[in-house]
Amino acid sequence: MLWKGLLGIHNVAQSTAPSANTYDGSGFRSGAVGALDEYAFQFVAAGTYYYVCEAHAAMGMKGVVIVQDPSPVPSPTWTADSAGPPIAKALPAQNPNPTALAVQLKRGVDKLTLKIYSAAMAVVAQQELGSCGPGWQTLPLPAAFLAQAPNGTYYFVVVAQSASGSSRINGLGSLVILR
Repeated sequence: MLWKGLLGIHNVAQSTAPSANTYDGSGFRSGAVGALDEYAFQFVAAGTYYYVCEAHAAMGMKGVVIVQDPSPVPSPTWTADSAGPPIAKALPAQNPNPTALAVQLKRGVDKLTLKIYSAAMAVVAQQELGSCGPGWQTLPLPAAFLAQAPNGTYYFVVVAQSASGSSRINGLGSLVILR
């Protein structure tokens, strides 16, 4: 989890309950109240974690992080004539502010589709590339997305499709837009 301070004097401190206004003394804490730039904490166990800004908790500056055990997700299988997934890698050509993805294909595909998601996992852009041979391919990011996307982290998947209609999705990747 990443907290970023924008203005003012803040910190992030774990509390015991939604009604608590103070640090619980045993959990995560970004440090003393001050100009919080950014603070990252990795939750390693499922549970409900309450937190406060110690300077502003009485004014309601509180939050909660709910960490769930990961659900196993079955891997899709590639059912084309050749065995195994066609996508070896899909990476932003540069990050932050990429203009394209570099996609490494193990074999040719009939169509590549790029889907870009917001942090809320809503599709914000999509781009298709026709038939591609094996090797590294450049998949441009949609121009409208590049022109209008606000600063932030976005997620992407690349879908490879064969002539038979079989498709395979690579793992979720991320890209960053900073202007």
